[in-house]
Amino acid sequence: MRLKGWLWPMTCSSVVVGIIVFSAGMGGSSPVAAPVSPQDTVEALAVEALRIDQSSFVPASLSSAAPASTSFQVAGPRDLVKVPPEIASGASAAEISDTDIKGRAKIDSVFSGAPRAKILEEHARVIAGLKGDPTFRPLGGGVDSAVWDSVVVNGDTATVHGNAVLWSEMAQLNPVTGIWSVARPSASVIVSMTMRRDASGKWIVETYDWDFPPGYSP
Repeated sequence: MRLKGWLWPMTCSSVVVGIIVFSAGMGGSSPVAAPVSPQDTVEALAVEALRIDQSSFVPASLSSAAPASTSFQVAGPRDLVKVPPEIASGASAAEISDTDIKGRAKIDSVFSGAPRAKILEEHARVIAGLKGDPTFRPLGGGVDSAVWDSVVVNGDTATVHGNAVLWSEMAQLNPVTGIWSVARPSASVIVSMTMRRDASGKWIVETYDWDFPPGYSP
């Protein structure tokens, strides 16, 4: 998903599906993993799919260097110390290549068909920007919240529909003023997905659609 109107839509924490419960016994407490229902699994996959779509292209060095402030001045080389060096210098060619490979693997692990093709295309576009645009830095992206109002699991197929609040973070350098501006836009979107479970038991997203709520756009 690339939220329209943003320079680049862009880490949210992993979705924890397993619940650890502790049962008391003669010998003390021992952890027991609670069973995970198919509904829990597909809900978690839906959130993970959104997160991957928002952040598959973000180098780790830039994500970890994201500043707390929203704007800072860079007047010249001696003033670069005012900016996290990873942002000022950008990710190395080796890290960008590694991010590209790992990002594609994440996309392949979750999506198939048309959604996979579209997200890979957008992923490649942002990676190309990382390589060729010295004024742009993707810093992160993910899911602030997700509320699923319909989750239907029928054998090896599932549908998920609901609302999610997505966020992205990026830095942009104005080459004239020398000012780096950092933005973290977010937006509520309506999400629909269909999934299937393969022979190994793994769920894959087969269709993936989103839109802004009626009357809203960023």
